[in-house]
Amino acid sequence: MKRVTATHYEEGSTSYRLDYDGVEITKTPLQGDGDFASEECTAIKDEADIVITNPPFSKFRLFIAWLNGEEV
Repeated sequence: MKRVTATHYEEGSTSYRLDYDGVEITKTPLQGDGDFASEECTAIKDEADIVITNPPFSKFRLFIAWLNGEEV
């Protein structure tokens, strides 16, 4: 593994992105709240080989559509 990236979601608040490169952890503020369907998080997903998440069950269908590149 070259890198691990995680995002933090907090409704109504600015959140952050964590990147671990095998040596150090870098914390970068996100411009939005970290919602998985945001442009920011979509760009992170598009760079990823594997996505692991815990979205609310009520958003399961939206999440699958988002993973497939569909508009949500």
